[in-house]
Amino acid sequence: MNLYLVTHGSAVAGEKDPERPLSEAGVDECSRLARLMRSWGVRVQGLAHSEKTCCRQSAQILLPALFPGGRLTLWESLDPQDSPGRALKAIQREKADLLLVGHEPNLAKIATRLLLPKKVPPVVSLSPGSLLWLQRQRTEEGKVWRLLGMFRAEALRAWKGI
Repeated sequence: MNLYLVTHGSAVAGEKDPERPLSEAGVDECSRLARLMRSWGVRVQGLAHSEKTCCRQSAQILLPALFPGGRLTLWESLDPQDSPGRALKAIQREKADLLLVGHEPNLAKIATRLLLPKKVPPVVSLSPGSLLWLQRQRTEEGKVWRLLGMFRAEALRAWKGI
């Protein structure tokens, strides 16, 4: 199972709009990410997001490229200050490839808990519009999570052709 953790694209400042929709830069970040992942042949069987506007909008940009014909799902456990426990339980139940759109520090905590056997501070940091790619694999020790890639929005902006 592949798990793609995506931080929402850059959002408008709360003083300008309390709903904090995606900014132009945020739309561009998510569009680049969708094109890149589609070019890799990524397809998911589930795409979920937090209730925040910027996450829903980010997921809407990713949906046609990565889950054509699919529907978005709201996961309340992806909100910024949520404990990762509920999301971790839901992830462990999943069998098919899944993409989650959420926030820092929650996504970093989720990734760290999946990758490391004991509770430690987050070992990754994601900027808006970034991707963390994990994969659950079967080994002699049982099911383990591996980090396959981390793609920060800053690096994606520098790549030509996406």
